[in-house]
Amino acid sequence: MKKLCNIAISFSLFLMAYFVVAAQQDTTKVITAPVTPPSKTKIFVANTAWDWGYMPKGIKVSHIYKIQNVGEDTLRIASVKPSCGCTSAPLKKNNLAPGEATDLEVSFDAKNMMGKVSKSVTVSSNDPTSLSLVLNFTANVGIESPTVRFTPIEVLYDSVQVGKNDTRKILLFNTDITKVDLAFVDKPKELVEIDLKKSNLEPGKSTEMIFRVDKKATPGYFNLCSTLEINGSDKYRVTIPISGTLVAK
Repeated sequence: MKKLCNIAISFSLFLMAYFVVAAQQDTTKVITAPVTPPSKTKIFVANTAWDWGYMPKGIKVSHIYKIQNVGEDTLRIASVKPSCGCTSAPLKKNNLAPGEATDLEVSFDAKNMMGKVSKSVTVSSNDPTSLSLVLNFTANVGIESPTVRFTPIEVLYDSVQVGKNDTRKILLFNTDITKVDLAFVDKPKELVEIDLKKSNLEPGKSTEMIFRVDKKATPGYFNLCSTLEINGSDKYRVTIPISGTLVAK
């Protein structure tokens, strides 16, 4: 009888030890949630900074930043926020497939500005390495270029009939004591064609910039600009506003 009792006690102790060990093993089990692989999207803008240089007061200018997805997943642009009410930046497309690009036209209204101005536009996307990409732009508003004088300082077409050969001219005069080199860094891709007669000016010499409206342009108001760089330096630029209204025949 005593032997059976000892066997029963031993068996009970064995069961208790088994359940204790099993319970300890259960507590060591960790339930892991599915891991979402990191996004492989990548936003890219070749030039995140733009300078209009010297420009007249009270005008509106624009510049196009090209946004590209150089990653492997779809780029989703959540928002585009200008730093002030003087700037607008409507986005043509929010979702870009790998390798796809879109234009972001940033317009700056300088009617209440004077002197050196610095503004920005923030682009928020699902790029994990650049959730907020800042695009900067600057301008010298209402200040005349110290190197090249422009007469007049802007091109106004008023009302121009579609198909008419209407030409405007601006005189550029080198006020510096050394030769200057002139080059376009930005100009309209449509509506207006621009020619610069001379790209090199000796001290005291002048040249003409000629503007021609495209005969095939459609009726409506247009507001464009062209930016010249002086001596290959992005610190010496001049922007010329071009505006007018095309009317049907």
